[in-house]
Amino acid sequence: MALAGTDAGNHELNETLTRLEQLEKNYNILKENVFHGQQISQLGSWTYDIKRDEMYRSDGMYNILGCKPEELIISFESYYMHVHPDDVEKVKQADKAAREGRESDMEYRIVTPEGEIRYVHEITKIIFDEKGCPAKIVGIIQNITERKLLEEALEFRRKHDELTGLPNREYFTEHINRLCENSLSISDPRPFAVMMLDLDEFKRINNLLGFTIGDLMITQISARLVDYLGETAFISRYSGDRFAIILERFDSLEHCSNIARGILSLFDRTFKLGLYELDAAVSLGVSIFPNDGKTPEELLNNADMALLRAKNEGGKRVKFYSRDISRENLRLYSLRKDLLSSIEKNQLRVYYQPVVSLMTGEILAVEALVRWQHPVWGLVSPGEFIYLAEETGYIIPMGKWLLREVCKSYKSWLDEGLPRIKVSVNYSAVQFFENNFVDNIKAIIDEYGLDYHFLIIEITESILLQRTEKTVADINRLQTLGIRLAVDDFGTGFSSLSYLGAFDIDILKIDGSFIRNVTSGQANEVIIKSIINMASELNILLVAEGIETAEQHRHMEKLNCYAGQGYLFARPMPEGDFKALLSRGGSIPLRKSG
Repeated sequence: MALAGTDAGNHELNETLTRLEQLEKNYNILKENVFHGQQISQLGSWTYDIKRDEMYRSDGMYNILGCKPEELIISFESYYMHVHPDDVEKVKQADKAAREGRESDMEYRIVTPEGEIRYVHEITKIIFDEKGCPAKIVGIIQNITERKLLEEALEFRRKHDELTGLPNREYFTEHINRLCENSLSISDPRPFAVMMLDLDEFKRINNLLGFTIGDLMITQISARLVDYLGETAFISRYSGDRFAIILERFDSLEHCSNIARGILSLFDRTFKLGLYELDAAVSLGVSIFPNDGKTPEELLNNADMALLRAKNEGGKRVKFYSRDISRENLRLYSLRKDLLSSIEKNQLRVYYQPVVSLMTGEILAVEALVRWQHPVWGLVSPGEFIYLAEETGYIIPMGKWLLREVCKSYKSWLDEGLPRIKVSVNYSAVQFFENNFVDNIKAIIDEYGLDYHFLIIEITESILLQRTEKTVADINRLQTLGIRLAVDDFGTGFSSLSYLGAFDIDILKIDGSFIRNVTSGQANEVIIKSIINMASELNILLVAEGIETAEQHRHMEKLNCYAGQGYLFARPMPEGDFKALLSRGGSIPLRKSG
């Protein structure tokens, strides 16, 4: 063994000191790395010696708490001063469990001395002594504030409408489900009201002025609702122009009615939207829990029915649900709801009604008419669902579906060598408002490789009377392509003659009301003669609609009307029946004897 003071001893001592210095240096580097690692990952740690009642906290722990070591009392209980008041009890329960040997994994909030709220994630481990009793508690804590704020932002976006910031349909559904469950869990639930608010003719505003103006109106409506109702109601943007409101705080049905009328009065003032100042009106349907329903589905359906009644009565009014509304509106409500999925469920059909020469019976053209084969209500007439399609905007996809079906059938007729007749399709004002109206028609015809000349577009006088720049441009484009323009129900408008000089009309279809009375008096005959003479002078083809008797047919032929359409010749029929009729020579035997 080397002795101290000898050369060998001194050398061994120096080596030991060098190793100790290196170990201390490595320890300091490791300690520094741990410190910086905790800073980067926003981690902290602590150890509590249960038997000695001693607490150790790392520098990272102080960084998370937002204070310096000298500012924090080194005790277990003092830590609660830094925990958010709402989370203190949860932390205390976890600490109690740890002292009893149970580990924890939880999230809670702390409050810095400056009042900043931070979210932390804490995991504890228990170190047991040789007797199996808890000796120490070791905790790792991480600042997860950024992650939590991001999660909250994403959750907010999931549950709120991007345009208005209001709760969206998903959030509304969660809220009303929870409200119904809580209300039904107590013996004497407090009533609440479900209100469905719908903006009258909003789609017309969108189509006329564009979606930017429409969005401005929606944001201003939501602002007025929030200003008026404040925190007394849960306000949701349920869909495009529909808002759903849950009103929990009202003293009586009369009080609820007063609030509803107050909502309507919000629309007495005009809306300033960019360069425009527009009036707007809403309809409101209301159902009350639990009298009108105990489930979200019942309450929403019944509020919808009440809304539909309000709109049917002219809009700008409030309707509370009642059983008579349910009975009266059941069919209408069902049709309105089911219409939106009629194409996807393959419920729409195309029927064809021929237009024939009054002299020879030759089929000159055919009008394509949409019908709805409802699974419950059977074959629904257009008079029951077309206005619903226009009101909801569903007329646009329906029109595209109809034209596509017509093109598919017409191509098959040509492939089988059937006569090249014209096909007319009806278009409403709502469809003309579509931005790419002409391009969409052209694209569908091109899809089937057909000549544009086969198509006749039927419109009503109201479209022509508006004479908007877009309407004029679209009609000119259609006619440039070779598509003919027909005016349906001619003679029923207020200014039927005013547009004939402004548009190059190809076909006028005399409304059936004139035809029904053609043999009943001289005045009616004079009107029809005038229309026929005017059409002849302007080189416009004339079609008499609604011919139902041989006498009407004979009379219209005598007046030199060119063509006719009506039950006398053929009722609207499925595509297969019309195809068979066309394949038999393309003409219909005429019955002129009365």
